[in-house]
Amino acid sequence: MTRPVALNTAPGLRQLLPPPFGPMGRLQKAPLRFLLDYHRQYGDVFRFQVGPFVLHMLAHPDHIKHVLLDHAKNYPRSWVYKRTKLAAGEGLVTTEGPAWRRLRRMAQPAFHPRQIEAMADVMTDATDAMRRRWREVAQRGEPLDVAAEFMDLALRIAGQTLLSTDLGGEADQIGPAITASMEYVQYRLENVLALPLGVPTPRNLRFRRALRTLDTILFEIIAQHRRKSGRDANDLLAMLMAARDEATGKGLSDVELRDQIFTFFVAGHETTANALTWTLYLLSQHSEVERRVHTEVAEVLGGRTPDAGDIPHLAYTRRVIEESLRLYPPVYALLRDARDDDAIGGFRIPARSMVFLSPYVTHRHPEFWPAPEAFDPDRFLPEHTANRPRFAWYPFLGGPHQCIGQEFAMMETTLVVAMLAQSFSLRLVPGARVEPKPMLSLRPRFGLPMTVHINGSGSVG
Repeated sequence: MTRPVALNTAPGLRQLLPPPFGPMGRLQKAPLRFLLDYHRQYGDVFRFQVGPFVLHMLAHPDHIKHVLLDHAKNYPRSWVYKRTKLAAGEGLVTTEGPAWRRLRRMAQPAFHPRQIEAMADVMTDATDAMRRRWREVAQRGEPLDVAAEFMDLALRIAGQTLLSTDLGGEADQIGPAITASMEYVQYRLENVLALPLGVPTPRNLRFRRALRTLDTILFEIIAQHRRKSGRDANDLLAMLMAARDEATGKGLSDVELRDQIFTFFVAGHETTANALTWTLYLLSQHSEVERRVHTEVAEVLGGRTPDAGDIPHLAYTRRVIEESLRLYPPVYALLRDARDDDAIGGFRIPARSMVFLSPYVTHRHPEFWPAPEAFDPDRFLPEHTANRPRFAWYPFLGGPHQCIGQEFAMMETTLVVAMLAQSFSLRLVPGARVEPKPMLSLRPRFGLPMTVHINGSGSVG
């Protein structure tokens, strides 16, 4: 890469005061507000420094494309992500270079469109069971936490599609263990000087217990699949077991399988559950959009259960989900290291600094999204997307590391939203606080308490 010369240093902030003051304190306390405020103040490229670490925030779609696609080799995942290996091991999210390419090649066949479409029945069966339970809740007039409900639903779907396992009896263990693992990893990402895992602090001990719970369950499922010797091999785990490295002919070890399954399991169920949560919240706040979804679903499905072939015909429902992902992208930020000196937006990006990308900020860039805080699914009509830069919207990232499960997630979300629209309208409990909590994904901080109302013509099977 050509070494840039005579370039300006990006405008921004230095960490002159220790946390909780200065940029780091603001970033930790309210990261979404911090990023939006300083983007407005400094523009599409700004710098902030935390101790010895220099970070460059990039907001323009062209800059995102530069890092994730055009010059991806110069911007590997930040060293910070090594801390996620405490939970995820050597999975697709934590590896780089040849190791990542090997894992990606071996996993890719499991996400072929035909393989994904074959999973639709699992998704609709699990959703139908949830609808029947919700009907009873609606008749009793009780509220429920939609965020928790979707976590449970996505967990069950992930168990069946990834592992051919009904996790109903283990959901009470797995859900809290995943949450505890993610919270711990988030803590380690935000606290560079945190005590090593081997030190028996209460926080470290909670994480170790959570990890033991997950490992015990995952390794037992792997052992069960090994004993099947390929029989009934239709799930992701079975396909990974059957995969062979092109160069060596070797398959994945149990530890490698555990790391891959952990990555797909956590990423797949967590991000989809959050996408569903925010979509149903936004529908509850916009009655005309909700009405249009109900009308489309009734016209396309006529009361029957949807399948994969219906997805292209649920165009407005898909736009609603895309707009929800714009406002509440499951991954709100990501870090990349600058391997060599570079230039972006007329500013020098020094080697060994970091670049900070945020879909949450770029999805609100006023140059590409008029009235950026407004909820308008018609932004995604073809005539509006045709001239919009590719990376103005990137909830599934992009370039070589684009999410391998993007179409899986979109199909699951579309089927679930359509089935719920057939039967219910949801309303936020009066006085409920709704606030995104930036972790590794964007969860609602206080859950999402809602009441369920049965549609007059709705069916629930």
